[in-house]
This record gives sequence, C-alpha cells and structure tokens, in this order.
Amino acid sequence: MTMILGVLLTVFVVVVVLRLVARRQLLVKYAVLWIAVASLLSALVVFPALLERISGLLGFQVPSNMLFFAAISLLLAIALQLSLKMSRVERQLQRVAEELALLGVNREFSGDPEKLEEAA
Repeated sequence: MTMILGVLLTVFVVVVVLRLVARRQLLVKYAVLWIAVASLLSALVVFPALLERISGLLGFQVPSNMLFFAAISLLLAIALQLSLKMSRVERQLQRVAEELALLGVNREFSGDPEKLEEAA
C-alpha cells in the first residue's frame, strides 16, 4: 500500500510540475529539478532495499535519517540558489530604475539646455 501511495504521489508531483510549465508559471530548468527529485523518490519507494543499501554505505543507522538529511540539504541548496537569483534580479532592477530615471531627466530637459544647468 505504501508503495502505491508513494508512486501516486510522485506521479501527482510530475503532473503538477508539467502543468505549471505549460502555464508558463515554472521555468523548464526548475521543472527538471522537481521531476528528477520525484523520479528518485519513486525509485526509492519501488526499491526500498536500494534506500537501505545507500544509507548503510553512507553510514546512516536508519534509512529515514538519510532521507531527512537529503531533504534538508536539498531545501537549503534551493534556498541558497533562489537567494542568489533574487539578489541578481534586485541588482538588475536597480540598474534599470536608474537608467529609466536618467532617460526621464534627459527627455525632460532635452529641449532647453538652461533648465538642465539649473537642475544641476
């Protein structure tokens, strides 16, 4: 029963991700990550011995501890990547706002050079 529920959940995640991509709410580069995670989890659900073997090789006493560690690590990596992306977008937005302000000033004073000198 757990295996069926796990596979259904991963199929649901893949369908949701594909619908988000189709609606242009999620970029393909992010969709690939989520589909890969869902596929990996599906494989671990179908082959639980694989999870036990990998967790044993990595030194985890309990396979669920390895899953929690992997999930937390993945979420931290995603949070860091999104923070970097957000910082980059904020810098671009600041630059565009500054350029737009300069264009507005240039357009406002383009007809009369004396107004430009008075504003400075």
